[in-house]
Amino acid sequence: MIKFFRKIRQNMLSEGKTGKYFKYAIGEIVLVVIGILIALSINNWNDDRALKKKEEHYLSEIKENIEDDIKLIDEIFEYNHKKDSILNLSMNPLLSYNSDRVIGQILAQHYDSNSSFYLFYLKNTAFKNMTESESIGLIQNELLRAKLTNYYQKEDELKVTTQARLASLIREFTDLVTEIILNKETISSILGKNNQWPLDTKIGHKQKTLLLGKLINIQDNLKTQDNILFEIKINAIELRDLIIQIQK
Repeated sequence: MIKFFRKIRQNMLSEGKTGKYFKYAIGEIVLVVIGILIALSINNWNDDRALKKKEEHYLSEIKENIEDDIKLIDEIFEYNHKKDSILNLSMNPLLSYNSDRVIGQILAQHYDSNSSFYLFYLKNTAFKNMTESESIGLIQNELLRAKLTNYYQKEDELKVTTQARLASLIREFTDLVTEIILNKETISSILGKNNQWPLDTKIGHKQKTLLLGKLINIQDNLKTQDNILFEIKINAIELRDLIIQIQK
């Protein structure tokens, strides 16, 4: 093609058609510029398409993480509901000021349930990968970008507030109950060994007060955890729906 245009120019010059040559040269320059612009447009289109594809990939992964968050929150709601009932059963003999033996038996019966807890952690793998690779700018929707940033900041609040207190309270309660319920019957049940410990559990008034206080605080923090997770779930659903809308 280049040889063809060169031959045309040479023929014009040899025939003394200078005016036509200049017109032709200008036309050729225009064609070259148009060709460059087309090539740049195609290149930009390809770049935009690649960036869009990368954005869609990140958004799909983030959406999956958010759906996992919603599922986990629902599981914690169910777990906390059951635990709340067990906490009430554990408090009843203390509130009624039943005998030490009855209180000890109830505490031993619900020991496993009362000593466990379920903490929520945001599944932030996709968002973390995006931010660490400095690709957050790939998300074109400014509202979504702001909501995602705000959403993933909530994990720090959970770690250092309610969930931290909940974990600490349950560990303290477990240590206290372990001291109280160890008698002849429970040791035989746990270790499967004969022992010479007394059969009856002895619980002082101070211990009963501590037990009841821990149970009340645990129950209160479970409710606070549920309230925080309810707000997170609402935000998660909004984010998921916004991503679905953008991906359409």
